[in-house]
Amino acid sequence: MNKPPNPVLSDRQAREILRRQRREPPPKVAEPTPVTAEFSKELAQLRALIQKHGSDGRYEQIRATRNFFAAMLHLNHPANRKLNPGRVQWWRDAAAEGRWFDLDPFYFSSDGFMLDGQHRAKAFGEADLTMDVWIKFGVDPASFAAMDIGMPRSPAQNLKLRGFRNAGTLSSIVRFKHRIAHGGVIPDPHLVEVSGERLATEHGELLVRAMVSSQKLYRTFQTPQSAAAWAYCLIVLNSSRGLSVDEFWDRLHPTESYGLEQGSAIAVLRQKLRRERGQAKARGQYLYQTQQAAWIIKAWNAWTRGTRPVLTWTKVNELPAIDAKE
Repeated sequence: MNKPPNPVLSDRQAREILRRQRREPPPKVAEPTPVTAEFSKELAQLRALIQKHGSDGRYEQIRATRNFFAAMLHLNHPANRKLNPGRVQWWRDAAAEGRWFDLDPFYFSSDGFMLDGQHRAKAFGEADLTMDVWIKFGVDPASFAAMDIGMPRSPAQNLKLRGFRNAGTLSSIVRFKHRIAHGGVIPDPHLVEVSGERLATEHGELLVRAMVSSQKLYRTFQTPQSAAAWAYCLIVLNSSRGLSVDEFWDRLHPTESYGLEQGSAIAVLRQKLRRERGQAKARGQYLYQTQQAAWIIKAWNAWTRGTRPVLTWTKVNELPAIDAKE
């Protein structure tokens, strides 16, 4: 019987395996940080479980407390990647909002180290949570080099599997919307998926129109679709003249002048978008994305009043108010 070919690793996966293999194997007994009386009881409990399971590779459900999570971190593998504060915050938010499910266990090697789960342990401990978690004990230490290097499905892929169209753009809109609403905080992947489903369910028809309109600006000016689409949605949802958004938009994307007066809001915005085309790398992706949406909104505000817009914006995580008078 022919064996299936081994999957080809990406460059990132291969580099991570080599990085881990270069590290010297840890000693049999590790004391990465000083043991404190605060979690010494839980550490003794955890070590007893490690000894109990040996190298059998068995799962056990544990009622974990803040001190138990601290004990787990005390035995964190020294070659684990550096803790990412943003990822820790993602897990804290997911648990606080009821979006965490115990689908992935924590992994401990037979020689007593936590191989996988450091971000969850840090987040749940900091949040002072008490919860039931699954731990797999007795994992072969040699498996650490290839552990947790796979590529999970992205929110866009999950949304597409569930039947949502234009899932990539939808996910980008959700990230942009969340960043603006939360002072620059980037949402975790699960939150993007949940929020994308909610947004598409509540404003499906509007989102389709917004995406079609954003594609027109992207083709002409390379305006980020997430920025343009969310600006379109904000105008429709919040402007007293929202029903006129398509008239405004249709005059933006063609290269013809359409008889626009020099200095009119649409002419100024078109000139601005044309000059700034392709400047994302120079300006920084977040600022560039926000500025494009801000310029559209400011031009819209001026267009509804019949005035000339001043298209400047330097706030990375904030947009102008709809129908604001400058």
